[in-house]
Amino acid sequence: MVELLVVVAIMGVLTVIAVSQFRTAKKKANDVARKGDLSSVSKALQMYYADYKKFPAASSQGEIIVGSGVNTKTIKWGEEFIDQGYIYMKTMPKENTKGFPEYCYKTDEERKSFALFAKMENIEDKQCFLNEQKEMTYDCGGNTDSYCLAYVSPNVVVDDDGNLSPIGSGIIPTMVIQPTASPLPTTYQCAADGESCTKWPCCNIQSNCVGGICQQPACVPAGAYCDASLKCCDGLNCKNSQCSSGGIELPTCIPLGGYCDTFSSKKCCDGLNCTNNRCGGGSGV
Repeated sequence: MVELLVVVAIMGVLTVIAVSQFRTAKKKANDVARKGDLSSVSKALQMYYADYKKFPAASSQGEIIVGSGVNTKTIKWGEEFIDQGYIYMKTMPKENTKGFPEYCYKTDEERKSFALFAKMENIEDKQCFLNEQKEMTYDCGGNTDSYCLAYVSPNVVVDDDGNLSPIGSGIIPTMVIQPTASPLPTTYQCAADGESCTKWPCCNIQSNCVGGICQQPACVPAGAYCDASLKCCDGLNCKNSQCSSGGIELPTCIPLGGYCDTFSSKKCCDGLNCTNNRCGGGSGV
């Protein structure tokens, strides 16, 4: 009888240990998925920047806003990230853990930098920023002290409250993730075009580190993102915003009747003006 009780007690202890390890592993797996989600959104935002030379606006709830005037649209988490017919992300990720705040997006006033935030389950993760009281302090989208994971553009840092500040502003960055998935050091810089990138990443998100120097590519290689301002290399054409051996080269200007606005990097073709968001004859904006 005593032996049976001992066996039951041992099995109970082993069960508790197994359940605890399973829950920890599940938390870590969920956090890995969150990091992947923010990385994917960051890439979509960089493609948007390549088209418009600025990032999309952010709503007060931390959602992406595209378009202008009557064409303004708020992109909800879990929806398609599309603007003027161009799909930047087929399905935006969203937070799936009950009771957790939704992912959050913010940008600066000039829309030249951005930050993405998420709450993590495993607060022991080195990329989960906590204050001295082991509390989450990042604010975004009306959610106060709700986030500990930040994914930012290379030209900005965030303080303890999640506010964006330019590089060199004197703000000591918290533990955040760049598009390279590396934590920011306590002193951080970036390299301008023509400067050495052996120590710091390129400030311009369109530039590459070639031969140790930041420079914009002369042409876009196969499989890379392309548009009217980013030309494919010889023998390749731009199809569905990607350089490939097939497809049709995108026009460098907007033809008669095409959609236009003051934010687009593409302008109406010669002799046409943008009037009521359409390229046509006569005077316009």
